Amino acid sequence: MKLTKRIQQLYSLWGKKLIATSIALTVAASAAPIAASASAVVQFKDTKNFWAAESIDWAVGQGIVNGYSDGTFRPNNKVTQAEFLSMLLRAFEVDGLQRKENAAWDEPVWQYAKQMNWDLKDRYAAVSRGGVATIIGNALGYACSTNENIQLLYDYNLSNGKHSKTIEGYAANDGLTRAEAVVFLRNVKASVSDLKAKPASAAPACPAIEDPNAEITPLKPQAQGNYKVSTTVTNQSKIILSGSFALERAVLVRITKGKTEEKEVYVSKGKKLEVPIFLRHGAGSYKVEIYEKDVNASGSYKSVVWGDTAFTVTNKDTRDWQYLLPTQYAESDHPTIIALAEKITKGLTTDLEKTKAIHDWVAKNIAYDVKSYLGNDLVNYSAIDTLNRKEAICSGYVHLTAALNRSIGIKTRIINGTAIWAEDGETWSNTTKQDNHAWVEVLVGGKWVIQDPTWNAGYVDFDKQVFNFKYSDKYFNPTAQQFALTHRKTEESPF
Repeated sequence: MKLTKRIQQLYSLWGKKLIATSIALTVAASAAPIAASASAVVQFKDTKNFWAAESIDWAVGQGIVNGYSDGTFRPNNKVTQAEFLSMLLRAFEVDGLQRKENAAWDEPVWQYAKQMNWDLKDRYAAVSRGGVATIIGNALGYACSTNENIQLLYDYNLSNGKHSKTIEGYAANDGLTRAEAVVFLRNVKASVSDLKAKPASAAPACPAIEDPNAEITPLKPQAQGNYKVSTTVTNQSKIILSGSFALERAVLVRITKGKTEEKEVYVSKGKKLEVPIFLRHGAGSYKVEIYEKDVNASGSYKSVVWGDTAFTVTNKDTRDWQYLLPTQYAESDHPTIIALAEKITKGLTTDLEKTKAIHDWVAKNIAYDVKSYLGNDLVNYSAIDTLNRKEAICSGYVHLTAALNRSIGIKTRIINGTAIWAEDGETWSNTTKQDNHAWVEVLVGGKWVIQDPTWNAGYVDFDKQVFNFKYSDKYFNPTAQQFALTHRKTEESPF
């Protein structure tokens, strides 16, 4: 079993569609008496040229669903909750589901679902589409209402609704057919890599539903000079900024909402720029201003789109994405980052356990870049750069740590500040150091947990000019008083 691709899937709406088919919510299930091998291709009498024939063949070939002894599949038959759960767990190859003598055929499946705290109803009654949405929402790690779970399916690109991509168009009260079931299960299997337990509280936050009958907001692109934004109204907390130039440019983007402000510098690829701009602070009006200079030029940036000419973008997404979304340095949506985070945290249940495992992996696997440090060539490596190089200075450690945590939905903020070597007699009264270090704070159970994976990784042998791994957890979740002896915060990154 693998872990759910939580943030990547929530932001599959960034343009990374997980499966090319547009299909209503469905899940596979069958109580048929004929078993199918994992490689069999069965031709059923009633599925030739049927709209879901390909998915039916896939499910039968995977050994997930069976046909009937009369050579039919009966694609329009309804699915019970017990059948749905059985096929769901079979698709994800859940181990340890041995049935005891004289127990009901679905007893191991039912007990597993109860242990996972999923919302269950009558196991042998036809399952509704809303009931399936709720179980899938639970299995994604959410404790939400039926409508919120339907919205989650849209956010994860697991459904386009039955009649339309709205809450009403989803048809929550309709029963699920076998044909619908196998198509949806194929979508789920392609995009969700593990089944989670339903949390005891509504964390992570459930998606907001402003208008249950509203379709997804259509794009309304707008241009200013050499720049264009993909839309000025969004319910996805994200737009695409593009630009074209005569020469390569360094582009500073300033995003403001009320008193909140974020700045990020991007370098165009040749004469083109196309970057995602995230609106991290919930619903409201955002102003996007642009400043630029030739990439090789000195001096300050020149205002290009600003003030009265700035792009104004209305975000209808009420969710707060601060400290969760990717940046160009903490690429939490990158498949390699997501896969690594899933591997590191496999089998762990609490966010504290998961973030500790991530911290430990980074501290034990990333070496300090002594050459860059001694040569005063302090490159600001991204998470992917750090992972590929297996070494970095403190910024690389924290970008990788932040990206891994965010990829599984744990809020992580990057802290810039000053650190001193108290063990060598350096004190705050005699130091001349200033803004020389970075670490992270991770939100767990409403508390920001401090961690410094750089200092916990080991030490630099200055005589030999090499780094020696020596893992410690001294700077993982220390008390504020302990941490203050060696670390002082200057600022928190706003994203």
